[in-house]
Amino acid sequence: MTGNRFRWLVFLLPAIGLFYIPIAAQNVSSVEHVYLTLASPQSARAMRVHYQTHQGSLQSTIHFDQISRGGVPDQYRWTLMAQGESISSYPYSIHSLTVTGLTPDTTYYFIVGDPDNGYSREYKFRTLPEDGSEIRVIQGGDMNISEHYSDIARPLLTMRPQLYLVGGDIAYANGWLSNGWRWKRWFERLKTIIEDPDGYMIPMVVAVGNHEVSSSGGDPLDRAPYYFRFFPQEGLQPYFVRELGLHTALFVLDSGHVVGHGGDQTEWLGNELQKYEKWPSKIALYHVPLYPSHRSFNTFLSKEGRKYWLPLFDQFRLTLGMENHDHTVKRTFPLRNGSKVEKDGTIFIGDGCWGQGVRSARQEWYLETSESKRHAWFLKLSETGIQGTAFGENAQILDEFTITH
Repeated sequence: MTGNRFRWLVFLLPAIGLFYIPIAAQNVSSVEHVYLTLASPQSARAMRVHYQTHQGSLQSTIHFDQISRGGVPDQYRWTLMAQGESISSYPYSIHSLTVTGLTPDTTYYFIVGDPDNGYSREYKFRTLPEDGSEIRVIQGGDMNISEHYSDIARPLLTMRPQLYLVGGDIAYANGWLSNGWRWKRWFERLKTIIEDPDGYMIPMVVAVGNHEVSSSGGDPLDRAPYYFRFFPQEGLQPYFVRELGLHTALFVLDSGHVVGHGGDQTEWLGNELQKYEKWPSKIALYHVPLYPSHRSFNTFLSKEGRKYWLPLFDQFRLTLGMENHDHTVKRTFPLRNGSKVEKDGTIFIGDGCWGQGVRSARQEWYLETSESKRHAWFLKLSETGIQGTAFGENAQILDEFTITH
């Protein structure tokens, strides 16, 4: 009987080989925390892919294609390699790869990792359109590491957002290397809302806030070590522009945390606003509000913003300012030259409080609405204007506005 069993085993083993098909890498993957950021001003044609590994590997690899390849590395048409880095007090190696030459409004499938330590599962993203199509955005700031920020965003995923705009104060790590555990917790929350119901990853654009930066001196990388490594959107420059379709120019600014409002940043902002002057919508994302809803109107950083930026916002007709920092939900009247206007003014929305605890809301002459509520804004950007809705906890609608061109 034993001999017969052995003969059957010998017979079956070659037969099993006849049914071999390529499969994904066999070893257990060390990849964690996969996410995306927009990588260049021409946002529809490049994507920065980020991930982290917990086995210390610094080899960064992405395999990608316009067709699903089921996670089999050598089946993908394109491969890109780079070198990751490690940072003390953080348990993962950090990897970022910039993929360029992409086709607008196109689906790409990808895996990341390396042959020795394994690859991720297959993910997918869709590049932004590069025409007049509507672009859907979730915007907020002051998140922290509790479940509140992910719980607020989760119901909004059914509306298929194409982008997250994060206005600073993310994990409240304060630029301290010892607070890497806070970032780890934040990424664990993020992965529950980083894909829409169809499995498409949602890229991010991230502004710097005061809680990303330490108070010590030194260069930008020393002062904001996690921000610039996790979100290297423009190298070590914390202000940049991103084109959203061919109708909305997004200006991401630093409200006095790594660099001051004035000087090089103001010169850059004036040049970029002039460059995009004819675009239907010009919107700005930054942390400290020019028109606060909790703090005093005369706090230093708010005054600096009004001194250096507001003349440019007025001159070039900024459409929407997305402010944060005060932990309320607010919307101003249309404003220009420090006064309410009937048309062609800038509306400022905010004020953070995506997940962080609420603060008391002031009632000022410039505020049309102001409440102590956690929330995120859902924005629809198009050639004809902007529609915005503030959603609170349990998807409660807190406020709505429409800007028509």
